[in-house]
Amino acid sequence: MPPGVLPPSPGNFAPQPAAVATEPLPSRAILLVEDDDAVAGLIGMILGRSGHTVVRARSCAEGLRCFRTEGDRVALAIVDAGLPDGDGALIGRRLRELAPSLPVLLTSGRDRSRFAASCADPRVGYLAKPFRPAEVATAVGRLLGGTY
Repeated sequence: MPPGVLPPSPGNFAPQPAAVATEPLPSRAILLVEDDDAVAGLIGMILGRSGHTVVRARSCAEGLRCFRTEGDRVALAIVDAGLPDGDGALIGRRLRELAPSLPVLLTSGRDRSRFAASCADPRVGYLAKPFRPAEVATAVGRLLGGTY
């Protein structure tokens, strides 16, 4: 399994190394750009239970680098809006420039109105922190066109 890939297991809370594409990713991988280990572990656990493979990057730069190498295998990007090296909403827009049909889920503890322009697109969702596991699964399912 490539470094940075969280296997679909319900108990995987261990911090993972930054995403480095050394092997092809499985189809329907979800790119998670999140600097907080606890939040990333929770999201990884929730999505793993649904059978998704999660590839984690801890910064804007790592997220873009991972997407540039393996973007054709990424079905969805989940991006923390408040990353230490930049604005996650801007990274979400950059990912959409690289892949216009890519759904992006922004997460933030800030008010949704701050992201109104980004969220005007139906392929962009917003998830307020703190969130419940069911909210993550619902938001991901909606953006991927299914139910979870």
